[in-house]
Amino acid sequence: MTNKCCPKCLQEYSELTEICPFCQEKTIDKGLAKNDAPKNPTSVNPGNPVVITSSSWKSYAVAVIVFVIMASVFFLSSASKQILSWFIHMPQPVYVSPAPEFKAPQSPGLVEMPVSYVETLSDGSALSDEAGPVITYPHALNIDFGPWKGAPSKQEGPAAIGSQGDFWNVVGVPWNDDHIEAGLKSARGMSSPIKVGMVNLGGGWGSNGRMGVGSPMLDNFNYPANNKGGNSGVFLYHIPPGKYDIYVYGHGADPVYYGDYTLSVGGRDYGRKTTSHQMDPILNTYWVEGSQYVKFSNVDVYSSEIMRIFIQPGGQVSDGARTFSDAMICGLQIVPA
Repeated sequence: MTNKCCPKCLQEYSELTEICPFCQEKTIDKGLAKNDAPKNPTSVNPGNPVVITSSSWKSYAVAVIVFVIMASVFFLSSASKQILSWFIHMPQPVYVSPAPEFKAPQSPGLVEMPVSYVETLSDGSALSDEAGPVITYPHALNIDFGPWKGAPSKQEGPAAIGSQGDFWNVVGVPWNDDHIEAGLKSARGMSSPIKVGMVNLGGGWGSNGRMGVGSPMLDNFNYPANNKGGNSGVFLYHIPPGKYDIYVYGHGADPVYYGDYTLSVGGRDYGRKTTSHQMDPILNTYWVEGSQYVKFSNVDVYSSEIMRIFIQPGGQVSDGARTFSDAMICGLQIVPA
């Protein structure tokens, strides 16, 4: 007698029995001989571990691909970059909005420095650094406007600020309304990289010692030649980056012959200031801000920026035969703040 195998529970029992004694399955014509039992019982026996078929592998592969795609999208997102930066200190770019463009005062005769003027000096040579070492750090520099280039300044030492023995540069060129001067020296007499441009300042005059403070620098000034009027300008190039205080001097022997100055650097406007319209600049024997000079404090200069001083005419004066108003400047001091 042979045994047969229940197709449901795979237990062997006598072929004479029609109902499996183990699972009570009726096995008429369903029983399998022992040798015909399934080769892989776990494929039909729910009690054994599940066997992964080829179709299952395909499902897992699809799931892995979807996961990789989603992970890639996440890590390419800006949010993921920010999260990663918290762990690896990734520097984040910072957007700095550009400074507003400086708008010069709009009035008749306004003179702006043409681009061509920043390329050549008054003697026709190229605008380039002089041979030899020059100061590359912020330093004080003084300019005496009024005397003509080639003659030394009579001003020596401090004005409203400075020290004994300070050097003053002379940059005026008679009848020249558009020139740049180089070869300047710092207040301590060292070579400076700073260049100065002058526009509509081809005239020079003096107050004949009538200014109470007794400064040779304040006693002379540059102005538009022949009192032809219009705005003027002083432009400073190659100033070493830093923070500066700017002193601008300007007043004549007439109470209304005053200085009117607007300062900007690299498009940043530092305002408009004038010296006194009264007698005090003539009577004062000491320096007073707002009387003989104006001061612009904490002026930032960054690499390659140009400092512009726009000069507008003061009040109307008369020499007996004519009435006119001039843009004028006596002196300038640039001092690290």
